[in-house]
Amino acid sequence: MRALALLKRLRTSVRGAVDACTDGYVEGWAWDKKTPDLPVRVDILSDGIPIGTTVAQDYREDLSAAGIGNGKHAFWFRLPAGVPPDGVQVRVAGTGVELPRSTPAAVPEYRRLLLPLLDGGLWCIEDIGLDASTLRFTGWAFHPTDVAAELCTFLVNGRPCQVRQFPMPRPDIRRQFPHVRDSEMSGFRCSTEILPEDAGMFELAFGPTAAAHNQYFTVDALPLPEPERRERVHGSRDESTFRLEGFSAYRKLEKALALVGRTFDDCPRILDWGCGCGRVARYFGHGLHGVDIDADNIEWCRRNLPYGTFSTVPLHPDLATPAEKFSLIIGISVFTHLSEDVMLEWLPWLSRMLDPDGGLAMVSVHSDFWWARNPNMPQVAYDEWRSRGILDRMTNTDLDPVLPPKDRSYYRTTFHTQEYLRAKWSPYFDILEVLPGYIGNQQDLVIMQPKGGRASARAGL
Repeated sequence: MRALALLKRLRTSVRGAVDACTDGYVEGWAWDKKTPDLPVRVDILSDGIPIGTTVAQDYREDLSAAGIGNGKHAFWFRLPAGVPPDGVQVRVAGTGVELPRSTPAAVPEYRRLLLPLLDGGLWCIEDIGLDASTLRFTGWAFHPTDVAAELCTFLVNGRPCQVRQFPMPRPDIRRQFPHVRDSEMSGFRCSTEILPEDAGMFELAFGPTAAAHNQYFTVDALPLPEPERRERVHGSRDESTFRLEGFSAYRKLEKALALVGRTFDDCPRILDWGCGCGRVARYFGHGLHGVDIDADNIEWCRRNLPYGTFSTVPLHPDLATPAEKFSLIIGISVFTHLSEDVMLEWLPWLSRMLDPDGGLAMVSVHSDFWWARNPNMPQVAYDEWRSRGILDRMTNTDLDPVLPPKDRSYYRTTFHTQEYLRAKWSPYFDILEVLPGYIGNQQDLVIMQPKGGRASARAGL
């Protein structure tokens, strides 16, 4: 990987590289191994004259995969108009160390293998909000390969948006997805009038992509967790996307239940395993119990979500205690953060917690769709994942504020293949459905029942 290759080129504790410099921006990474989890400040110069300063604090999966601190060591800086890229230099502030320009990395082969997953279109809402009369949202969208961008429609509750700007320039998306057609013109900005019949709930669609990529938004009257609590479960402090992702997951779980002929009303006892600060739990009514290893977030749920019950669980389950029985267990972004050994501890616990007569579990995992959404990971990491069926070597620092130092390696970024799931989970569960890229338009949703439980018939999404 280019990041690792460049580690040997600097003689101080500071490492880094300029990965791209062109008209309009410069980007790269910088890291000090003496303070591996702290950000580094860098100065931007043009022909030796300072033109700005920025902090290398953005997260990059490839840096995390290479063991470069916590992965939050990337920077992106917009160059002033007229600054020629050839004369741009980047120096680590206070050291005089100039970051070298990296050589182009080999293009990961898995890009080609997984590109068909994006052929049907994909979109991401990055900001959303509403006032008394208008709903507004912005983001990026890849139109289906067989449909021109100009023919794609943004819908709110089935109505075309009244104001639609698409396509718009998005050079940052082009850098992330250089292999996707028209990615440099993937930006959008939409707004539409709110109608009384909307009742404060909105289904957002980008047509003609599959309905599985639709997103959902509402603003409820419940308290909202503080930014630092949101960041631990959401990876961001942003309020609007916390609401968007939480309500979208809730509605998609509801629709996924219909695949096996159920509704939430058919599930009187629901367990939210890994509930965090209630990103999804806030949309359920009575009968929900939430558990998490984050005691601080559990205490927030107890104080602010009065219709549910909440409790902490240890990092490793106690199989000796009597098991409660639930008709439905949901686990969003939990297996995506467990090592293989810890995963194998939790599987029998989850199986014991389910009602053997008709109980269901719906959990999310990182699989092929994640790699299609993150196409700049090292090929060697992808190859290891495909060979083993699981990749759990990447640490994740989101829970560091609430975990003691000795336990901070517990929380990972983990990937599973479908073949691995069916082989390793089969002693405990029968897998009924796997919905690719269904949660957050990135994670697969696995629907399963206890081994030998009552089978459920597929109904249709």
